[in-house]
Amino acid sequence: MSQQQIIALVVTAIGVGSFLVVFTVLFANFRKFSINEIQSGKRDIELIQDYFHNKNPKVIARRKANKVIRDILFVLFLVLVLFSISFTLVARFTDKLPVGTKTLMVVATDSMSVKHADNDYLQDYDNQFQQYSIIVLEKVDPNDLQYYDVIAFNATEETILIHRIVGIEKTTTSTRYVTRGDKYAQDDPYKTLQKNVVGRYTGVEIPFLGAIVLFLQAPAGLITMGALLLCMLMFDSNSGQISKEQQKRTDFLLTILDIDNMTDQSELSVDFVENIYLDKVAYSFSSEGLVSKDVATEVLISHHRLPPQETPTQVVQPVETPTDTVVEQPTIADETPQDESSN
Repeated sequence: MSQQQIIALVVTAIGVGSFLVVFTVLFANFRKFSINEIQSGKRDIELIQDYFHNKNPKVIARRKANKVIRDILFVLFLVLVLFSISFTLVARFTDKLPVGTKTLMVVATDSMSVKHADNDYLQDYDNQFQQYSIIVLEKVDPNDLQYYDVIAFNATEETILIHRIVGIEKTTTSTRYVTRGDKYAQDDPYKTLQKNVVGRYTGVEIPFLGAIVLFLQAPAGLITMGALLLCMLMFDSNSGQISKEQQKRTDFLLTILDIDNMTDQSELSVDFVENIYLDKVAYSFSSEGLVSKDVATEVLISHHRLPPQETPTQVVQPVETPTDTVVEQPTIADETPQDESSN
């Protein structure tokens, strides 16, 4: 691995890892926020409306159809991912994926995508294929190869080409094939030996899928795909927890509200009140602002703000007599005894 490839791999790992961390934190916070809103009743109207909406037969049918489509797409995606990963892992070691007598091959160049005007022999051959396609090769006895067959062969120890045979040179000791890409007017600079032939093109082509395989063959592709799968698992897990809380809250509302007998859904409304308890004061808020401010010891107790044994009791303060009060003593009038006069 070159220095540039190592740098690209490190940058990719940092970028994908950072995205994974951010996605995890954001979605975890979103799940927590959603569950808190559901449990506090802030989404009750939405849940009740969804309950009525989901009872509509057309909605039920549409939901079932959507679920089937989602399941099919998810299965196809998993099959595509597993196929690509399997292809990548095997191709990394063998350069091909054997399937019985067949071989799958990714087309890495566009040398067979169009016909060159100077190649007159191509008038009768329309089996060209595009870059990044996956093609099917068949294992063949080299002695059965003919002019204008399209073959895959080892050009070097690390390179496989898929070109057309335009010449066959036989000697007493070996057979070599002159090859050329349909896009070019010149032959390849090397003539491949029979033993280097991998297989012959069958005419079966799967367009564009090879681009995914080539991407996954790179370490950056494996890192990206692993992060994507983790994101999908986390999304499914968090969404499941939110849906579970929604169903739990809906079941609770159905037990205490006469929803099924409701005739006019337009009358459905909610007035959400928030209570804040600070010290020994209860503040009540609505959507319009502060509603009340009360000293509510019993409310604080009911909300476990104060334990019952700590309930404040009223203390009767003794009445103090002012010290500067002058107390007047009653005065007794002097009574002078009068002499009794005798008649």
